[in-house]
Parts: sequence; C-alpha cells; structure tokens
Amino acid sequence: MKTYLVPAVIALTLLSAGCQNATQTPDNNETIPYAILSTQPYNNSLCGGTGFHYEEGGVKTGLRLIIKDAETQENFTGRAKVTLSDSSQGSIFAGESYSCDEGLRPQSEVLSVYAQGYSPAVFAFPITENQLADVEVSLQKSCTQGLTCLKDTEESMRLELAGNKTEAQIARENTKQYFENILLENFGINPAEIQLTCAECDMGRGGYIKAAGTIGNATFTLYRRTGWCRTGGGDCGNTICLTTNSDELIQKAENKICPNIYSLNQTEVNTEEGVYTVVPVSDTTNQTRVNCLTGAYTTTNGDTKTLALIQEANRYNSAVKPLTANCIEQ
Repeated sequence: MKTYLVPAVIALTLLSAGCQNATQTPDNNETIPYAILSTQPYNNSLCGGTGFHYEEGGVKTGLRLIIKDAETQENFTGRAKVTLSDSSQGSIFAGESYSCDEGLRPQSEVLSVYAQGYSPAVFAFPITENQLADVEVSLQKSCTQGLTCLKDTEESMRLELAGNKTEAQIARENTKQYFENILLENFGINPAEIQLTCAECDMGRGGYIKAAGTIGNATFTLYRRTGWCRTGGGDCGNTICLTTNSDELIQKAENKICPNIYSLNQTEVNTEEGVYTVVPVSDTTNQTRVNCLTGAYTTTNGDTKTLALIQEANRYNSAVKPLTANCIEQ
C-alpha cells in the first residue's frame, strides 16, 4: 500500500463544510503534515463507533488516528475528538478502533482533530470512500502557536466561503466577541486589560476555549469547556480551570463561578419532547457554593493558585467536584 504525504491547514474547528482543496493559508505558511498510512475495504465490525447519514448515494468511510507530537514524535495514546465537515463528531482513542461514518457525500471532507494538551487542527482531508484508513497526524503542543482561535477563524471561513472576505471578517469578529464574553462572564477578566499570548478554541459541540496571558504583573492560564447540553442531549459537563499568581484574579473568578453553581431541584422540566418528572436531589447546592467561595476548589503550588472544578449534571442530579487534571495541560 502506498503512503501519501499531504500538507494540512492549521485552522479553527469552527467549519461546517468546504476547504476541500486547501493546502495552506495564504497569510500563514505553517502546515501540519498528515499521512495516509494504509487502507483496507470498509468493514463495520472494525468500527468503534458509527455515525449514520442519509445522503442519497452516500459512501462509507472509517478513520483510525495515529497522533504524533510534532516536536518529540512520540505517539499520543489518549482520547481525541474528530469532526467531519457536516458537523458529525466522534470521540475516539487514538490508535485503537476506527471512527466510521456511513451515508456521507462522496467528496472531500474537512476533518478537525484535537487532543488534550494539543492545539486544534483542521485540514482538508479527502475521505477514503468505502474504505478504512489509518492516518497519522502531527499536532502541536497547546499554547505554542499563539492566538490560533482568532487568527485562523477569518482564514478558515474565507476558504469555506470561496474567498468571501466580508463574511469571513464577520465570522472572526463574532468569534472574538464570544471569546471575550467567556473571559468576562466566566472569569471576571476584562479583555481590554489583558495581553494574550495564547488563544485556542473549538466552537463545535462540546467545545472549549483556552487562553493564557498577562494582566498587569499577573500571569494566567484558563480553560473553559462546555459540555454536550449546550447543543442537545441530556447530560452536561462544564469544566472551569484558572491558574494564576494573582489572588485577585482567583477571587474574581470565584465571584463569577461559585454563585452560578446550579442544582436541578425541580419537580418537572419542559422540553420540546414534553414534560419530564424530575426526582429532586438532596439540596447541597448552597453548601457547594459556600465551599467554592471559601476555596474548596483551589489549590496552591509554589507561587500559583489553581481554581479547578467540573460540574456534571443531567435531568436528575447535579454534582460539583474538584478537577484533578492539570489546568495547564487541558
């Protein structure tokens, strides 16, 4: 079997279609190489998960990712998120089973990939029709590529919209506004007062933002992930993480985050599908808020403090707990 080396565009995982012929951005010569290592006839029994589409004359395809650290060339063995151009997504373990789709349009798809500790990447990937493909992708370490969330949005949309610069600029501004709103509303950080050195994001389902920079003499790294509930589904997971050498920034974040910890202590919930009866959970929400405000979710390491928590909820319960993962490596 042949191996094909193809350059891929660094971009934002915001695209929903297009970019089929892109190899690199005109204003940014950075490329991320990927290689199709091998292919074999499509066999659904080898798929770890399958997304079903209903395109007439659609094709079947499967992907197994081998992710390498672009600097060290070491293999990444954790969970990775993969998104196709029609917004179908899968969360798979790199190097294990195939992530498959059936009924796709028989044409090239934009594929986005990101994994914990790495910057997101989007590139034009010609799907292997009715085949399973092993694909090697090199990813850059998180927050080593600068303001990728902002600088790549405009170029990504320009590629998608066949050169429509006006719409691409509007998309960039909308993303910038959304990003800044999260900084202010979730962390109490005024975007006008900070100097960013890193800005990453995935605006897709279950997406996230990550930022690092300075405000005065203080340094910070923050991470905010919104779970599946944002765009549908019954389960949610909201992760918030801030590491800084400033007690003031920690306090601002606590003042924003802690009062908003919620509980689903209701007797019924109205949804598009009807009215669901909800079993009330024990009312620990107020105590959880108090614990949050008194530093139960903050840890100290040398000169820095980290506020880190994950809130899990569904229709029947809500739980807040400390986040054990390293904030900086998210």
